[in-house]
Amino acid sequence: MKSLDLDEFGATRYEAIDGTQIVSVTGEVDLSSVPWLAEVIRRAKEQAGGEPSHVVVDLSEVEFMDTAGLEVLLEEWNSSRRLDGRMCLVAPEGPLTRLLEVSGLARIIHEAATSAVVRASHRCWPGCPEAR
Repeated sequence: MKSLDLDEFGATRYEAIDGTQIVSVTGEVDLSSVPWLAEVIRRAKEQAGGEPSHVVVDLSEVEFMDTAGLEVLLEEWNSSRRLDGRMCLVAPEGPLTRLLEVSGLARIIHEAATSAVVRASHRCWPGCPEAR
């Protein structure tokens, strides 16, 4: 498990049993923290056990995200797709899910998280299946 903690931003990367890389993000995702978020997601894609890579970005503990954060999520999702990988988001109901809906990211990033992540988190965005 690798961790990065800045004043109001934190990210931890760890590996699930199936090789899925999980990036757990906390605090505020804004212009000052997005370079760190992008780097942690890139490293997670590199470390993912399977080909293609599978990365889950858990936003359950994010208190604030601006458009810079949305841009990084979209860029990293596009990068994953170009390499036939998968990236999905886990987010609780509330302001963050509303931001994902309004921005259109909710319609684009639609992969389901693993059942372990679904059980451990609020829900996968959007519409996770029930844990299997």
